[in-house]
Amino acid sequence: MEFKIISQMRYWESIAHTTWFCHGMVGMWRRDRFMNILSIHPFLPYGEDNWIGTSNLNSGWQLRQELRCNIYTYTPPVMCPACDNGRVQGYGASSIWKQRAYRWFTNQPRRLQHRVMQFIFYDVGHTVGNFIFRIQMYRHVFTIFYNMLYPIFVLHVIVYRQFIAFAILKSFMYSIGVLGYGLINYGCWAHRPDIQVDFLTVLGMPFYQGWFLQACESFGHWRGVLYYIPFWKMKRFEYTGGELPMYNGSRHPFPETAFYPEEWE
Repeated sequence: MEFKIISQMRYWESIAHTTWFCHGMVGMWRRDRFMNILSIHPFLPYGEDNWIGTSNLNSGWQLRQELRCNIYTYTPPVMCPACDNGRVQGYGASSIWKQRAYRWFTNQPRRLQHRVMQFIFYDVGHTVGNFIFRIQMYRHVFTIFYNMLYPIFVLHVIVYRQFIAFAILKSFMYSIGVLGYGLINYGCWAHRPDIQVDFLTVLGMPFYQGWFLQACESFGHWRGVLYYIPFWKMKRFEYTGGELPMYNGSRHPFPETAFYPEEWE
């Protein structure tokens, strides 16, 4: 259900303003834009899809999502490393915890300055799109700080023994989550029984999102700030020698001809 919602959300974003990035390698690029962006890609060990999307937005370009094509992808079948039976895949993504806490969610703080600049300067091309884009960007930046502060909030609950208030808050959020996922599954997807999920999944999603992924995000963000950013350097220009690829005889990173070449019209 998580992946289905992400796909639907990206489709809505592409209609309202622009999709932020192509998930994984599931995308098609204009060759000139792809080569230009690769020349400034940081080539970090993970998060390459979001980094190339970030550079795309920094260049003033847009991305679109469509839902007609489907592919098989891999997601870890277990939540925690203790249940993975020692399986190792990729960078150790044998569990959702390893995939999210050690990979996906370590990059958000590292891209924070880009998100702030995009919030200020990015132009969708129309007023409504710019407004919606900034609402989502503000929410994204706010969530980064929220996830960083969440462990302090939990520590406060423990120190001052506010367990009942914490339980009430979490129960309320869980109820809201069940209503929201139920509306998506039985309302928005009423005409799509092929993508609907069972009732137990609807009941489980708020726990997965509000407890498990919350822990993954908080851990991943702090891991990014304390370990990933200081000790994993950017490799921008390391593979390109500091030179941009040739396009129509120009090495300018964003030649006017790169936007809408006549042969593609």
